[in-house]
Amino acid sequence: MENAGLKERLFEEIKQQKESKSSFVVLVSRLLDSQRQVHIFHLQTKSFAEHKALQDYYDAIPDLVDSLVESFQGKYGIITGWKSFNQKIIQVVNKLSVI
Repeated sequence: MENAGLKERLFEEIKQQKESKSSFVVLVSRLLDSQRQVHIFHLQTKSFAEHKALQDYYDAIPDLVDSLVESFQGKYGIITGWKSFNQKIIQVVNKLSVI
């Protein structure tokens, strides 16, 4: 009887880790995607202050994400299932730039 409870708790822990890992993959994928998007905003702004602030972001985010991912992978294993996000926001920004 005790083994059944242990087995159930183990399966629940594995399920939570998989869900946690999946959420982490989405978070990191969005962070990496944000670098590309912020770089586009950086190239389109007419404000020097915005230009420099956006540059600081897209320059810093790769190393920060790298450290975060390597720490996570050290504990939970190699991440797979990276996400790619819809490019509609780029299309909207490009349309707004023309206006």
